[in-house]
Parts: sequence; C-alpha cells; structure tokens
Amino acid sequence: MSIAEQTQQRVDGLRERLHEEYGDCPLVEETATVPLTRFERMAGVAPGGLLDGGAAFVTDDEGRILLLRAGDRPDVWTVPGGNRERDLPEGGTAAIEGDGSLEELAVEEVRDRTGVDCEITGLRFLRRTQFVPDEKDDERTLYVLDAFFDASADAREGDRPDEEGKETEEVGGDDVLEVRWFDEPPKTVDPLVEEHAETW
Repeated sequence: MSIAEQTQQRVDGLRERLHEEYGDCPLVEETATVPLTRFERMAGVAPGGLLDGGAAFVTDDEGRILLLRAGDRPDVWTVPGGNRERDLPEGGTAAIEGDGSLEELAVEEVRDRTGVDCEITGLRFLRRTQFVPDEKDDERTLYVLDAFFDASADAREGDRPDEEGKETEEVGGDDVLEVRWFDEPPKTVDPLVEEHAETW
C-alpha cells in the first residue's frame, strides 16, 4: 500500500469517527509543497498518526477566545494546537505511534502551550492537507487531518489573565511567544481562524 493510500485510509477513518461523534462539519482542503527531506520524514511518521493534529477554539465565560503567537509565524495570532511529531526524538520514525484521540491531543496542546485547562464541547471544522514533495518527478503524496474543536476554559483562578488582552503569566513551549484572550480579532489573525470564529 502506498503512503498516499495509507494516509488517506487513516484520514477517512478519523473523519468517519468524528462524524459519528459530532455530526456534519465543514471540511477545508489544502495542498502544500514541502522539501524532499521534509517529505521523507513525514512519510516515515504519518501512517502512525503523528502528523494528525488537534486544535481548539477555547472560550471563557465572557465569550473571549484564547489565541497565541508562535515562533514559526510570530506576527500571526492563531488558536492553540499541534500534533505529536514534536514528541519524537531526532530521527524518530513510525515505530512510535500517536496515542489517544484528537480531542485528547487538542486538550493537551492547549494546556502545554497556554497553561489553560479546557473541555471539548464540539467540533468546529476539519482541515485535510495533501502534502507533496518539491521534486519535479516525484509524484508521491500523503494526507494529514487537523481537527479544530470548540472548547470551554476551566474557570479556575490563574487559568487566565486578570485583564482583557494581557499576556498570560505562563507561556508553554519553546516556540510560543505570547498568549492572550481576545473579545475581537487582532489585526494579524490567521485567516482560517477569523473565518471560523463565531464570536466575532
């Protein structure tokens, strides 16, 4: 079975499970070209689910949304999330598989990257990305699914800043630059997040 067939089968299985749990939701489809060396690494871990991602639109009891800025796109505010690839040691392969559901992954990523505990309340949309290598004669492809959930923040003291828009006291992860609550979109918000943010 090719890497395209393996990853498409995995993505289809994830979508079916999420549909059974949450019903219909929008599907965003994207294509991304990556360097050959990056594609080779992705092909080694994708069948184990380490590239499939979970993210969350976390809101508090005032209706504000939790956003962060990260090192890979320092000028863009987006929702917290990620995948399990970063848990691999350097040079790790598919021998290590992703454990847990995408919901569990989203909750873990929110906690690790922002210090906020949250509870999943629904599924907002899915993104299926088709990755291809940047080699002209290389026709391989692989598929990855990212699930963007709705979530509510635990209303515990210390889980959020005292004042609107102030930086949280704890910022998790080496690549996270800033975490804030917003009741309206910042000037440089991820277009995909702005499109699907219902509270703005």
